[in-house]
Amino acid sequence: GEDGKIFPPLPAAATGFRAFVECGGSEGDKGLDLDLMDRAYARVNGIQDGPAEAFNQAVEPLYRIRVDDFIYSVNTSRWSRDFGTQFKNKKSLSLVVKRPLKFNLQVEKSSGTLGLDLWYEHESSPALVVTKVNDGPVSQWNIKNSDRRLERFDRI
Repeated sequence: GEDGKIFPPLPAAATGFRAFVECGGSEGDKGLDLDLMDRAYARVNGIQDGPAEAFNQAVEPLYRIRVDDFIYSVNTSRWSRDFGTQFKNKKSLSLVVKRPLKFNLQVEKSSGTLGLDLWYEHESSPALVVTKVNDGPVSQWNIKNSDRRLERFDRI
């Protein structure tokens, strides 16, 4: 565009983006409440005052960290089990952030199960993690809706 901005904006939702969060002397969670339930990625449950909120105030809305975003890596760590150490010990964080694809799925369950194996960490978990899709109404949905499949590690 004329003002030097890209239009239409780059699709952060599809490709993800890198967030550089300067933490200074901040310790702990850096203002992010994270759900590590699936052991692969960290889901952002909340954002409080702190370095993450300061980052959000300094960047374009498209590149702000949002509730329900997923953090795929922190600095050089690609495993969520290592994220806590990075958050605790580092003065700056390089986060790879991706947006979730949200959609509604409606199936009819006449008898038996939906065909899902689900897991949750504790009673206050914000979501259920799909660990396996078996034969049943959901697998039939997946066959008919290949662009909106419910798969392993999805959250409901």
